[in-house]
Amino acid sequence: MKGGGLTVFSGTLIMITTMMGSGVIFMPSSFSDVGYILGPLILLAISLVSLFTLYAISYAASKVKGEKVTYYSAGEQCSSIVAFGIDFCIALQGFGSCVVYIIAVRKWIFKLIPSVKGYGLIIVPLLIFVMFLLAIQRSLKNLKFVTYLSVSSVFYLMAIICFYSFSAREMVHEEPLIAFGSKYYSAVSNIIFAMGCHQNIVQVYSELENRTIKNITMVSLFSIISGASIYFIVGFFGYRLMGDLKGVSVLDKFLDTTSTFRGWLAAKGDNGYAWYIGVVVFIALLFCAFPIQLHPTRNSMMNMYCQMFGSETNKETLRISITILICLVCLILGLIEKLQYELVVGLIGATGTNAITYIFPCILFCYTIKKVNLASIISSIVGIFGVLASIYLVYQLLSEHSSSDAEKKKEIVKDDLTKAKGEDAIEIKST
Repeated sequence: MKGGGLTVFSGTLIMITTMMGSGVIFMPSSFSDVGYILGPLILLAISLVSLFTLYAISYAASKVKGEKVTYYSAGEQCSSIVAFGIDFCIALQGFGSCVVYIIAVRKWIFKLIPSVKGYGLIIVPLLIFVMFLLAIQRSLKNLKFVTYLSVSSVFYLMAIICFYSFSAREMVHEEPLIAFGSKYYSAVSNIIFAMGCHQNIVQVYSELENRTIKNITMVSLFSIISGASIYFIVGFFGYRLMGDLKGVSVLDKFLDTTSTFRGWLAAKGDNGYAWYIGVVVFIALLFCAFPIQLHPTRNSMMNMYCQMFGSETNKETLRISITILICLVCLILGLIEKLQYELVVGLIGATGTNAITYIFPCILFCYTIKKVNLASIISSIVGIFGVLASIYLVYQLLSEHSSSDAEKKKEIVKDDLTKAKGEDAIEIKST
């Protein structure tokens, strides 16, 4: 069946671009949490499950009648409740990703150019305006050009991480590298978030030049192999280079002037220009990833609106209105300087991405195949595991965040007491 013109290669690039958002820069942190041996094993396991669920949702989509196939229409075969749940989770995951992108870009620009930090009210709206121009496009076909820039950005980041990882072999970290760690909840949620590209697989299938289950399976296979390989290289060598990242991204670790790596660069007389270029390149990548994430988010919100209020609204007006709404909310959140994206990444991975990537594909596959065999049994196990993992990961992430906030408050109180004692001592001496 002839679709909208995407080849297996261009479809794969779109899927890789969907994956290569902020997840790639958190991979070294994930390996830091669970170790350089356990980290790759968890990545491999999640990659294999992701490949299976990509096939599962593609198989369900191939059974949908009609020229235009969406994740929603695939879910509608099962029930309207499942379809609404799919759209809600896609909107949650995509919107959360867009918020993460704008916060990250704002943060890095202010660190790269400290003199513009006081001009957030000008800088952030300009960033949103550029992203809006990319996001307003009707079809993923019109965004093919950004996939090349996005993939090039990732390869540049990967290259400098590998180069400095071997160049800085003699660098001694504050804490030794570990083979096995115990912060599973943080690492797993980050890796799930990173591997999540399922929200676009049905759209890619719908726009394939030759729309067959074989071609979309090839797209899925090449996407997972490419994505997992990139994540392994960035995660393994990034951890080897930076050491314990303490939950922050590899770029944030570089921008931290007190880090061991920055000290090593200074000792070697290296100004770190390659890394500064890497930050700029990755800012460009997030500009590319923003419209790729917003596209399925917008479609899902349009579906939910039509389901709740009827489909009489002009679709073009609705499309533009929702795009403007998402960008405006991202603008407001992007102006909140204290808003950090590390927790957002973890929670999105544990909830929306987990549901889109594992839970719903398994539900749709079991409903579509309508028989008990090895594939349906595996699908059921993966779906149940996805639900349990979501509950566990959210609980652990929120518990850690609460503990971290409590520790910070204790430190603030301690600092205040120390300061007060110092002032009292000065007063006594002066008296």
